[in-house]
Amino acid sequence: MAHVQAALQVPPFTEAHTPRAKAVAEFLRAHGVWDGGDVVTLEIDGATYVITDIGLRMLTLRELFNAQGFPPDYVIDGHWQEDGGKPDKVLSVEPRLHQPRTGHPAQV
Repeated sequence: MAHVQAALQVPPFTEAHTPRAKAVAEFLRAHGVWDGGDVVTLEIDGATYVITDIGLRMLTLRELFNAQGFPPDYVIDGHWQEDGGKPDKVLSVEPRLHQPRTGHPAQV
């Protein structure tokens, strides 16, 4: 095991970044986690950075199955291994909410 340290060069903030930076601030403000100015800023070691992307990623199919309560050793087979778009597979893993049927004999 080793300690790794890196110095990264951050591109300058330009006017082209402003719309996205404002959208991040509006999103965070709508969720009650930002009450500052027009853009979200972060100060690290005396340098001020503007947040232009929250950087969320989609969960993998394994992570989605685990989040639904399937154990980590559950074997995912079937159409999950076929070629195709990830969004279609994700939609079939996510839970569904259904309207109850009114007047159904089992609900009477």
